[in-house]
Amino acid sequence: MFSPLKSSLWRTPLTRAALLALGSLFVGATSQAAVLAYDTFDSYTSGSTLSGLNGGYGWNGAWASSVSTDVTSSESISYNYNGIVRGGGNSLVVSSQANEAVARSLAGNASTYTGADYYVSFIFQVNYGTGTGQISNSSYSEDSSFFSVGAGETATQAPNLALGGVIGPRPVARINGTGASGSSVADYNTTYFMVIENVWSETYSAYTQTNVYLYDQTGEVAGLAVSTTNTASTQNSMEKLAMRVFYIGGGTNGGVPYTNDVTLTFDDFLFADSFESATGAIPEPGTYAALAGLAVLGVALLRRKRS
Repeated sequence: MFSPLKSSLWRTPLTRAALLALGSLFVGATSQAAVLAYDTFDSYTSGSTLSGLNGGYGWNGAWASSVSTDVTSSESISYNYNGIVRGGGNSLVVSSQANEAVARSLAGNASTYTGADYYVSFIFQVNYGTGTGQISNSSYSEDSSFFSVGAGETATQAPNLALGGVIGPRPVARINGTGASGSSVADYNTTYFMVIENVWSETYSAYTQTNVYLYDQTGEVAGLAVSTTNTASTQNSMEKLAMRVFYIGGGTNGGVPYTNDVTLTFDDFLFADSFESATGAIPEPGTYAALAGLAVLGVALLRRKRS
């Protein structure tokens, strides 16, 4: 019977060099700049609610949700501009509000992701009517919109995380209660790509700055949209991803009810340790596993040869 490990093919210098190179590639890919966690929602059945779903890569648990959600292919969004490709397939639709609307654990302890800059990226669309006019600046009305996505400590509720999002047409950045907003640039029914940069301060041993980058698919909106700094921040780890949603689905304002017809669509949430990884290609699901397998195989064959 043919045995791959006994074949002379595996004992050639060229093969050993190739396996060693693959092993080095795997080590380099996982120890340097990398995509640390992502979810494209495409592994789920269309029509599912988000809570309890556990697909994607690199997470420390399943999604939790306290709002109305729908993982669906019928409202799919996509982004393809300047080499950044996202979306297609299933997307996540959020249609009600909460201070911590959705969340997912990134790490089981505070020491996993700390002491360095980290990045969150995703695509989104604010849905209202059929046109693509600028998102309204109004509050507590049928066309109002606000969301922010961030990362931080498990015990911290979403409003106080390092956040980036959009309030009406304006990009917003927030960290530990301090926030800022940018120029009015966002339109309804238009897909954008957002990157949130969480900047570590060696001086304060905490995340003290949040930079929000926003990109459309025409080049008119491209680059740093807003930044905020809070040197009193006590946030020092990235343990979860969470989202705050406001106005969406209606509610009450000072005891007076209001209705809201806006929904939010998201896709391709990604957590990374470099801007390049946050904006680069999303790895295929089997990429890391395949590289790890080749590295292990290479080590085993080299040890076998030496013995």
